[in-house]
Amino acid sequence: MAMLSIGSPMFKIKFRNLWIKTSRNLPAYFRLLRWKNLLMLGFSLAVVRYGIVLRLVDESEAMQQNSHTVFLLLSIATLLIAAAGYIINDYYDLKIDLLNKPSQMVLGRIMSTTRGIVLYAFLNLAGLVAGALASVKTGHAFLFLLFILTSSLLWYYSVYLKRTLLLGNITVGLLTALSLLLPLIFEFYLLLDNPDEWIKNMRPFRQAVRFTGSLATFAFLLTLIREILKDVEDMKGDAAEQCRTLPIVAGWPTTRNLLSGLILLTIIMLGLAQYYLSQVGYRWAFFWYFIAQFLLVHLFSRLPEEPQPLHLANASRTAKSIMLIGVIGVIFLFL
Repeated sequence: MAMLSIGSPMFKIKFRNLWIKTSRNLPAYFRLLRWKNLLMLGFSLAVVRYGIVLRLVDESEAMQQNSHTVFLLLSIATLLIAAAGYIINDYYDLKIDLLNKPSQMVLGRIMSTTRGIVLYAFLNLAGLVAGALASVKTGHAFLFLLFILTSSLLWYYSVYLKRTLLLGNITVGLLTALSLLLPLIFEFYLLLDNPDEWIKNMRPFRQAVRFTGSLATFAFLLTLIREILKDVEDMKGDAAEQCRTLPIVAGWPTTRNLLSGLILLTIIMLGLAQYYLSQVGYRWAFFWYFIAQFLLVHLFSRLPEEPQPLHLANASRTAKSIMLIGVIGVIFLFL
């Protein structure tokens, strides 16, 4: 049988049909990868790097060029591994999603599960390669373990942790916090290899640790709140698959009380951060975070007495908005 040449009419027709099918399904593919979440993650990484670290740490020009390259590689690695994590999570949630949100499914409906696994493997491998290059470029190859840990935990979360009491929620929160700490961790090891730069930047670097650590803690708490809310939304499918999430094991009243406690803890910790900002002269940021406080109080007061889908979806969107406001607030630190 003769091979199909690139210039043949049959090849052109098949290529055109493939392109039409792919372009038609492109919005669904972006939805599979949670493009809004990836956009927010990329923005958060850039805010930490350029809004905190470079504003405080005074590097030499040659070192900055190196650190820019490292940051680009670690950002690519983080985003690709996160995108792969969304795919593998959907793969292991096929039965659950059929009950909870069949109309929103992409994997198994618009994209075959086989193609989904291939895409997962490709994105994961590409992300790990980028992470390895970033680690080697710092001169500390062991930092690659952070990317292996992230990839492994995302897989283990999808297979097992998601179905256990609170462990899955905490894991996602910790991974979110870790992603925001990555630019700071890599910066630390770059500075260690330049003793003069490290001595010059010891004090401002400690300030960068305070700001980034506070932001990572804020992101952890908001992610934990949002993940618990999503578990409540997904109770029907989770129960059918015998998942032991908090709302299934403890019921909505207990879950609501825990959510209220987490929101109050976030309000208190944010208030302490605002007090610190006012004391050290960051007044614009101090006032900006009152928007987050207002939304947190709103979220606290609007937790429904009964787990109604519309109210839960609104609460989840509010939690995501608060997190975005928290990240944007970093820009106001240096106005």
